[in-house]
Amino acid sequence: MFSNYFTEQLFEGILIASFQGGWNTNLVIIGTTILGVSAGLLGIFVVLRKEAMSVDAISHGTLPGVALSFMLMSTIGGSGAGAQGKNILFLLVGAFFSCVLASFTIFVLKHYTKLKEDAAIAISLSSYFGLGILLLSYIQVYDLQNAAGIKSYIFGQAAAMSRFDIILMSGVLLLILTTLLLIFKELVVSSFDKDFTNTIGIKTSLIDTLIYILVILFTVVGIQAVGMLLILSLLVIPPVTARLWTNKIIKLSYLSAFIGGLSSFFGAILSSLHTSVPAGAIIVLVSGVVFLFSFIFAPERGLLSGLIRQLSLRAKITGDHLLLENYESLLKLASINNEDKSYKELRLFGRYLDTLSYYDYFLSSCWLFINKYGGLHFAGLKLSEKGYNHAALLSRNNKLWKTYITLYGNISQTHVNYSADLVEHVLKPEVVKELELLLSKEGHLQNNTIDSKLTKGSIK
Repeated sequence: MFSNYFTEQLFEGILIASFQGGWNTNLVIIGTTILGVSAGLLGIFVVLRKEAMSVDAISHGTLPGVALSFMLMSTIGGSGAGAQGKNILFLLVGAFFSCVLASFTIFVLKHYTKLKEDAAIAISLSSYFGLGILLLSYIQVYDLQNAAGIKSYIFGQAAAMSRFDIILMSGVLLLILTTLLLIFKELVVSSFDKDFTNTIGIKTSLIDTLIYILVILFTVVGIQAVGMLLILSLLVIPPVTARLWTNKIIKLSYLSAFIGGLSSFFGAILSSLHTSVPAGAIIVLVSGVVFLFSFIFAPERGLLSGLIRQLSLRAKITGDHLLLENYESLLKLASINNEDKSYKELRLFGRYLDTLSYYDYFLSSCWLFINKYGGLHFAGLKLSEKGYNHAALLSRNNKLWKTYITLYGNISQTHVNYSADLVEHVLKPEVVKELELLLSKEGHLQNNTIDSKLTKGSIK
């Protein structure tokens, strides 16, 4: 019932935003969605190439270009030229050249000085942003005509989006898609291993330049919607979120584009329902909520699944120890001719139970019950046939690994138990076969077993 109510409210909000918001609201929703899809596709390679901070410096570098363009056009236009100074095309051209200059500054500082990359990025970011703030102060102090709204490029003003902005955003999206279709493999290879890319005849410098050009174009057309301070979040959050759900690069591309577009779509709708809230901040917050959900509930890399795997592994290891301890007790009791075997079993096995915490005891109990290897009771551990056979296998793997690391790993006898305990619980069957083959060739394995008792044991 709650899900139905939530769905109804969601669709009602979408309809209100679309039909009652008017033409300009629909332009904002379409434009931000296109921008989000572009960010999701391009952001993959920004994240894989570890260029996030460079993008942040480039986005901050747009501010002086916007301010200088406004001042120049206002001066050339003379009286009443404020509107001409705020012409979006002139501002974007100024932002573009300022971005190019900022990226060139980073390149020069990285390759022609002894500065580290982080220092070069910090110098470029702070210098260009400081220059932009100074120019904005000059504009406000000298009261240039129609200067109101220039500061919106810092935080974004999606409500001022026009059809021309939609065309520019669509063009950037088309350019990104075309680039991915043409050189997707080259982009992927260069993102993971630049040295290998150079050895196969692909110039990484050209690919780096192409990525920077796409980032600059995206930044220029996106600053009006989300602002220069938040444009980096739009590029980074969708691919990082998608990375939590998949390891495949193709699926990562689709999922990142979907998350970016969906976050921008709902962010724009929420912003239109509350006009006092800037769209850029809402879009980034929606992306952050999607990331938080993925961070907790993603099946492979999520926090919850990781915690479950950790608890499951700890329960398995503790349960394996219980099985081995009881199995060794059974072997000892089999060699003792005494009618009171149950008492001796309890005495031998109880020493190990006393060393367990209540937490480990609970985990091992759950693991043994789920896997049907036996059950814990007041007298110790009662093994099933499956549990006995599994314990015999664990004991055999333990001895195989101890023999191997003693002969080939140069591990002393005082550390062999600890070293074996780290591995014996996760040995795969194919690894066990390789160990058997190697040890049998060296004469350390007779009749395909180290201890004949392991294959002759029976449950009484």
